[in-house]
Amino acid sequence: MMPYSDPSSLTSKERTTPRCGTPTPPPPEREKKPDKKLETPVLIAMISAVVTLITAILGSPLLLTVINKTDTPASTSAVELVTSHNSLLPNNPPGGELFKATFTPTESGTDIIAFTSTPQGENPTSAPPLLESTFTSKTPTAGAASFFQCIAVDLWFPYPTTLNPEISNGCWNLAEWGFSTDQGRLLLVHNPVQDQQRGIYTPISGDVDIRFSVQLNEFRTRTKKVGFLNFGIVQNDPFSIYTGGYLSYQQPTPGTASPVRILVSGSNQATQKISVLEVSFQHEVLLSIEDDLMMLYLNGEQTGDPVSLPPTDRAFWMGYVLPSKGELEVMITNFTIQTH
Repeated sequence: MMPYSDPSSLTSKERTTPRCGTPTPPPPEREKKPDKKLETPVLIAMISAVVTLITAILGSPLLLTVINKTDTPASTSAVELVTSHNSLLPNNPPGGELFKATFTPTESGTDIIAFTSTPQGENPTSAPPLLESTFTSKTPTAGAASFFQCIAVDLWFPYPTTLNPEISNGCWNLAEWGFSTDQGRLLLVHNPVQDQQRGIYTPISGDVDIRFSVQLNEFRTRTKKVGFLNFGIVQNDPFSIYTGGYLSYQQPTPGTASPVRILVSGSNQATQKISVLEVSFQHEVLLSIEDDLMMLYLNGEQTGDPVSLPPTDRAFWMGYVLPSKGELEVMITNFTIQTH
């Protein structure tokens, strides 16, 4: 800071040279006032401290907990099944239906999976659930309607596999083979003009129970050739009806009143003759597959000895061998497949 000086009217020489040789006392200095401006480093330090304090407060875990504490309900995830690996469900069901699996957590910690089938054009909330299960329970029964509303091309396959029957609206047209459906029932009414062997099959996997009712109203031949109505667990990859285990209804003799034999058999195993019945009977059938064994139950009772199955991919097959001019009339109802 510059020292106090006299008015500018004095020249520089007059201010520095004393008059008449007499020394002039220096003028009294004014009292210095303190500078009210803060030094720049001090101001920066204060601003930095304030910013640090605010950051510490906003980053406090307690404050974040209070801010984030909202009562938002847990969302339920839904996964659309683009491709189904479960052989009991069609990959692309007829009618353009979509399959979804909804995972819902419960208080007990067990996630419930609800499968639903929603035809396109309908309200998803109005569609009934197709399957419902938990991780700890058995896979439930697939409804009979999902099998025999028609002979669906994505669920059933014709045999012989070399043939190419007509398809209409996602369903096989097998009327020339004698197969048709009516309100969830499979009907087989046939009288071929020549020897014929036909059938249908659907892939299965793992341990399963296959249940259905057989009502046999007519089964006769007019020649000495034997007729068969077969239900079997057979090899699927490659498909072969000659490897597996079977429940067979056999018509060995011609005539209108010839009884029907009930047989249980397997590949390279002795045929078990179960009984001989007159036509117009009904059986409640259970084919229970566990590991590599097939056990047969008729009307709730185990029938015959277990049949050994080859350890291959499997399919459930039903079909007939009918000689020329033979007659077969059978109805299959209450068809279900349930995994163990």
